[in-house]
Amino acid sequence: MTTRILSMMILAAALFSCSGNGGGEDSRTSQNTTVLQVIQVSENPAQYTDQEITVEGMVTHVCQHGGKRLHLSKDGSDEMIRVRTGGNTSPFERELEGSTIRVTGIFVEERMDQEYLDKLKKGAGSSASHDHEGDSTPEAEQATGEQADKEQGQVSEAYIQELAAKINNSEKGYISEYWLTAESVDTNPQ
Repeated sequence: MTTRILSMMILAAALFSCSGNGGGEDSRTSQNTTVLQVIQVSENPAQYTDQEITVEGMVTHVCQHGGKRLHLSKDGSDEMIRVRTGGNTSPFERELEGSTIRVTGIFVEERMDQEYLDKLKKGAGSSASHDHEGDSTPEAEQATGEQADKEQGQVSEAYIQELAAKINNSEKGYISEYWLTAESVDTNPQ
Protein backbone atom coordinates (compact mmCIF):
# COMPACT_ATOMS: atom_id res chain seq x y z
CA MET A 1 0.00 0.00 0.00
CA THR A 2 2.79 2.44 0.93
CA THR A 3 4.66 1.56 -2.25
CA ARG A 4 1.55 2.25 -4.33
CA ILE A 5 1.00 5.68 -2.71
CA LEU A 6 4.67 6.59 -3.09
CA SER A 7 4.61 5.53 -6.76
CA MET A 8 1.53 7.67 -7.43
CA MET A 9 3.14 10.69 -5.74
CA ILE A 10 6.28 10.31 -7.86
CA LEU A 11 4.18 9.96 -11.01
CA ALA A 12 2.13 13.06 -10.11
CA ALA A 13 5.29 15.08 -9.45
CA ALA A 14 6.77 13.96 -12.78
CA LEU A 15 3.62 14.90 -14.69
CA PHE A 16 3.48 18.38 -13.17
CA SER A 17 7.16 19.06 -13.77
CA CYS A 18 7.03 17.95 -17.43
CA SER A 19 4.01 19.94 -18.57
CA GLY A 20 4.43 22.71 -21.13
CA ASN A 21 6.57 22.90 -24.25
CA GLY A 22 10.02 22.41 -22.81
CA GLY A 23 10.01 25.31 -20.37
CA GLY A 24 11.15 27.97 -22.81
CA GLU A 25 11.43 31.48 -21.47
CA ASP A 26 8.82 32.85 -23.86
CA SER A 27 6.03 30.45 -22.99
CA ARG A 28 3.67 30.55 -20.05
CA THR A 29 1.06 28.16 -18.78
CA SER A 30 -2.38 29.59 -18.20
CA GLN A 31 -5.21 27.40 -16.95
CA ASN A 32 -3.49 24.22 -18.20
CA THR A 33 -2.83 25.81 -21.62
CA THR A 34 0.66 26.62 -22.81
CA VAL A 35 0.73 30.16 -24.16
CA LEU A 36 3.22 30.51 -27.00
CA GLN A 37 4.84 33.68 -28.18
CA VAL A 38 4.79 34.66 -31.87
CA ILE A 39 8.49 34.04 -32.38
CA GLN A 40 8.22 30.47 -31.03
CA VAL A 41 5.64 29.59 -33.66
CA SER A 42 7.09 31.57 -36.57
CA GLU A 43 10.58 30.08 -36.15
CA ASN A 44 9.31 26.50 -36.46
CA PRO A 45 5.76 26.49 -37.87
CA ALA A 46 5.85 22.81 -38.88
CA GLN A 47 6.09 21.86 -35.19
CA TYR A 48 2.64 23.37 -34.56
CA THR A 49 0.86 22.57 -37.84
CA ASP A 50 -2.58 20.98 -37.47
CA GLN A 51 -2.55 21.52 -33.70
CA GLU A 52 -4.62 23.67 -31.41
CA ILE A 53 -2.34 26.32 -29.94
CA THR A 54 -2.64 29.53 -27.96
CA VAL A 55 -0.50 32.45 -29.07
CA GLU A 56 -0.05 35.83 -27.42
CA GLY A 57 1.15 38.83 -29.37
CA MET A 58 0.57 42.42 -30.37
CA VAL A 59 -1.93 43.15 -33.13
CA THR A 60 -0.03 45.00 -35.85
CA HIS A 61 -2.73 44.93 -38.54
CA VAL A 62 -6.46 44.24 -38.82
CA CYS A 63 -7.88 43.67 -42.30
CA GLN A 64 -9.94 46.65 -43.40
CA HIS A 65 -12.23 44.44 -45.47
CA GLY A 66 -14.52 42.95 -42.85
CA GLY A 67 -12.04 42.36 -40.02
CA LYS A 68 -11.69 38.66 -40.76
CA ARG A 69 -7.89 38.68 -40.56
CA LEU A 70 -5.17 40.19 -38.44
CA HIS A 71 -1.43 40.00 -37.91
CA LEU A 72 0.07 39.12 -34.53
CA SER A 73 3.65 40.12 -33.81
CA LYS A 74 6.05 40.59 -30.97
CA ASP A 75 6.53 44.28 -30.27
CA GLY A 76 9.58 45.46 -32.18
CA SER A 77 9.92 42.28 -34.24
CA ASP A 78 9.46 41.43 -37.89
CA GLU A 79 8.16 37.97 -36.91
CA MET A 80 4.45 37.68 -37.61
CA ILE A 81 1.59 35.18 -37.56
CA ARG A 82 -1.52 35.55 -39.69
CA VAL A 83 -4.79 34.98 -37.83
CA ARG A 84 -8.25 34.62 -39.34
CA THR A 85 -11.66 34.27 -37.82
CA GLY A 86 -13.09 30.80 -37.62
CA GLY A 87 -16.28 29.08 -36.60
CA ASN A 88 -18.22 31.41 -34.36
CA THR A 89 -15.47 34.00 -33.94
CA SER A 90 -16.63 37.57 -34.48
CA PRO A 91 -14.75 39.83 -36.90
CA PHE A 92 -11.73 41.57 -35.40
CA GLU A 93 -12.19 45.22 -34.48
CA ARG A 94 -9.73 47.77 -35.90
CA GLU A 95 -9.33 49.13 -32.36
CA LEU A 96 -7.29 46.00 -31.52
CA GLU A 97 -4.30 47.37 -33.45
CA GLY A 98 -1.49 48.06 -31.00
CA SER A 99 -2.96 45.92 -28.22
CA THR A 100 -1.80 42.55 -26.93
CA ILE A 101 -4.24 39.68 -27.34
CA ARG A 102 -4.26 35.92 -26.87
CA VAL A 103 -5.70 33.72 -29.64
CA THR A 104 -6.51 30.02 -29.39
CA GLY A 105 -7.14 28.05 -32.56
CA ILE A 106 -5.92 25.51 -35.08
CA PHE A 107 -2.61 26.34 -36.79
CA VAL A 108 -2.67 25.24 -40.43
CA GLU A 109 -0.34 25.19 -43.40
CA GLU A 110 -1.75 26.12 -46.78
CA ARG A 111 0.27 25.36 -49.86
CA MET A 112 0.33 27.53 -52.93
CA ASP A 113 1.40 25.55 -55.98
CA GLN A 114 0.87 25.61 -59.75
CA GLU A 115 -2.69 24.29 -59.36
CA TYR A 116 -3.48 27.16 -57.00
CA LEU A 117 -2.01 29.66 -59.48
CA ASP A 118 -4.12 28.21 -62.29
CA LYS A 119 -7.27 28.68 -60.19
CA LEU A 120 -6.18 32.18 -59.24
CA LYS A 121 -5.68 33.09 -62.90
CA LYS A 122 -9.17 31.84 -63.68
CA GLY A 123 -10.61 33.79 -60.77
CA ALA A 124 -11.39 30.69 -58.72
CA GLY A 125 -8.85 31.24 -55.92
CA SER A 126 -10.23 30.43 -52.51
CA SER A 127 -11.13 33.65 -50.76
CA ALA A 128 -11.27 31.81 -47.45
CA SER A 129 -7.71 30.61 -47.57
CA HIS A 130 -5.44 32.61 -49.81
CA ASP A 131 -6.45 36.21 -50.10
CA HIS A 132 -3.25 37.19 -48.37
CA GLU A 133 -2.91 40.17 -50.64
CA GLY A 134 -5.70 41.61 -48.49
CA ASP A 135 -3.29 41.60 -45.58
CA SER A 136 -0.81 43.99 -47.13
CA THR A 137 -0.46 47.52 -45.87
CA PRO A 138 -2.51 50.29 -47.48
CA GLU A 139 0.72 51.86 -48.78
CA ALA A 140 1.75 48.62 -50.50
CA GLU A 141 -1.74 48.17 -51.93
CA GLN A 142 -1.68 51.63 -53.48
CA ALA A 143 1.83 51.17 -54.80
CA THR A 144 0.96 47.95 -56.61
CA GLY A 145 -2.61 48.72 -57.62
CA GLU A 146 -3.91 45.87 -55.45
CA GLN A 147 -6.60 48.07 -53.89
CA ALA A 148 -8.32 48.72 -57.23
CA ASP A 149 -8.09 45.05 -58.17
CA LYS A 150 -9.57 43.94 -54.86
CA GLU A 151 -12.47 46.34 -55.18
CA GLN A 152 -13.28 44.68 -58.50
CA GLY A 153 -12.79 41.18 -57.05
CA GLN A 154 -9.66 40.54 -59.12
CA VAL A 155 -6.06 39.68 -58.38
CA SER A 156 -3.39 41.61 -60.25
CA GLU A 157 -1.20 39.94 -62.84
CA ALA A 158 1.86 41.32 -61.04
CA TYR A 159 0.82 39.50 -57.87
CA ILE A 160 0.28 36.25 -59.80
CA GLN A 161 3.70 36.60 -61.44
CA GLU A 162 5.32 37.24 -58.05
CA LEU A 163 3.75 34.06 -56.64
CA ALA A 164 4.75 32.08 -59.73
CA ALA A 165 8.37 33.15 -59.34
CA LYS A 166 8.39 32.16 -55.66
CA ILE A 167 6.84 28.77 -56.45
CA ASN A 168 9.27 28.12 -59.30
CA ASN A 169 12.23 29.01 -57.07
CA SER A 170 11.01 26.73 -54.28
CA GLU A 171 12.73 23.36 -53.94
CA LYS A 172 9.43 21.88 -52.77
CA GLY A 173 7.37 23.02 -55.77
CA TYR A 174 5.10 25.10 -53.55
CA ILE A 175 5.26 27.85 -50.98
CA SER A 176 3.68 27.57 -47.58
CA GLU A 177 1.52 30.09 -45.84
CA TYR A 178 0.58 29.49 -42.22
CA TRP A 179 -2.63 30.64 -40.53
CA LEU A 180 -4.00 30.44 -37.04
CA THR A 181 -7.76 29.93 -37.38
CA ALA A 182 -9.18 31.54 -34.25
CA GLU A 183 -11.58 29.60 -32.08
CA SER A 184 -11.38 32.07 -29.19
CA VAL A 185 -9.81 35.46 -28.63
CA ASP A 186 -8.86 37.01 -25.29
CA THR A 187 -8.44 40.75 -25.73
CA ASN A 188 -7.35 41.22 -22.09
CA PRO A 189 -4.73 38.54 -21.32
CA GLN A 190 -3.24 38.67 -17.85
